[in-house]
Amino acid sequence: MYPLAAQWIVGLLRDRHIPFQICGGLAAKGYGADRALNDIDLFVPDEHFMTVVQAGQAHISKPAAHYCEEGWDLTYVQFKYEDIKVEVGNAAGAHILDAASQTWVPLDIAFDRYETVNLLGLALPLMLKEDLIRYKSMLSRPVDIDDVRALKSEIKMQASVYDKCGDPTVLRYADVPDPELGAFDVLIEVQAISIEGGDLINRQMTPPPRVDYIVGYAAAGVVVALGSGVSTRKVGDRVTSFGLDGSHATLRAIPESQTWLVPDGVDIAEAAVLPISFGTAHHCLFARGALQSGETVLIQAGAGGVGIAAIQLAKRMGAIVITVSSGSERLAKLTSLGADYVIDHQREDVVKAVFEYTQGRGVDLAIDPVGSTLQTSLQSLAPEGRLVFVGNAGGGELTVDLWPALQANHSLFGVFMGTQFGYPNVAATVDRMLDDVANANLKVLIDRRFPLEKAVDAHEYAERGKPFGRVVMHP
Repeated sequence: MYPLAAQWIVGLLRDRHIPFQICGGLAAKGYGADRALNDIDLFVPDEHFMTVVQAGQAHISKPAAHYCEEGWDLTYVQFKYEDIKVEVGNAAGAHILDAASQTWVPLDIAFDRYETVNLLGLALPLMLKEDLIRYKSMLSRPVDIDDVRALKSEIKMQASVYDKCGDPTVLRYADVPDPELGAFDVLIEVQAISIEGGDLINRQMTPPPRVDYIVGYAAAGVVVALGSGVSTRKVGDRVTSFGLDGSHATLRAIPESQTWLVPDGVDIAEAAVLPISFGTAHHCLFARGALQSGETVLIQAGAGGVGIAAIQLAKRMGAIVITVSSGSERLAKLTSLGADYVIDHQREDVVKAVFEYTQGRGVDLAIDPVGSTLQTSLQSLAPEGRLVFVGNAGGGELTVDLWPALQANHSLFGVFMGTQFGYPNVAATVDRMLDDVANANLKVLIDRRFPLEKAVDAHEYAERGKPFGRVVMHP
């Protein structure tokens, strides 16, 4: 009888062009839960609710009214068609009880966010799986707990792994065990992975500590499970994350303290890129480099993720920005991001150009994520200038002659961000910059996107394709 009841209510709604969203047990069944149905639950917008009530008047078994029952606080009407209960809720003002905190949480239903699934002989708009998991997790009733377990079991973990270091071809796509969830961890269903310079260096030079090792620092997605001690995140949250490994996978377990909430309006791929690129640039420029308005900064590798971020951040501080890259098209893009002077290192002497642009003085600060350009960066400094070196994207030995730096009273600062994101001030800076992206005050640039199973190609391109910005993978 369920197909007949579904055809009746769906026909009633679609004949009147009323948007709706299937929730409850029917939605869970649509996503793979093996469960018996008790009724058909759905929501409609407030402005259409009374139209539905009037159109289905002949089949009303429970009048339209405000009810507070079984963890729900909402206005709904119950119909009975061929002995099947059909409950239509008014999305406006609907609340659900979070059993863990005993607080009422507003039900946030966006009728333009759904997944269409063929069910009961109809193409039905279902509440998104992550939203369904979140609400059913709150209720904590036995039937909902079973649904959540079933929905989560549908998520299988794959990853790009390697057993020995080397070129990109050491990576392979494989089924792997689900990550273990610690008490203060969140489990993320990964939607975007940013390939970082450290990922490439680790894969190339660092022997993996175990077989099927999952490399990768940065990934973003949706929280699908919580450790028992988690207090600042909830199932359904969009988050971005940083860790020393584990990003190249469809699932990631990571401490809640190493995640940031993704604001509305920020693309999930942008969110994956931002913490390391922009967090590193901000830390180098201001926490270590102490950049001030009116000073001149040299940014090596301006077309890389850190470089693109550093140009924007330095410019809005009021600094004079000189950056280095190659090719007229790339240099023009860097100028559009805020660079005052651009240097093509393939055609120009970088040190000579820096002193021309600074009237023979040199720069107050140099930011160097390359490593192999450290000597050039040091030679570009003004007396008492500062050099911040971060990473070794060039892959060579970090060898420099420090005698001239000593004579010029230069200051050198090394930065490894792996130990810095745990500091509250650094984490808060990432939160603020995510808001800046949401408000279009900063730009995250993504050069190319690859599926996760093509990690070999993605790493190859990130290493040799001269990307402008970051390379992102999607499971």
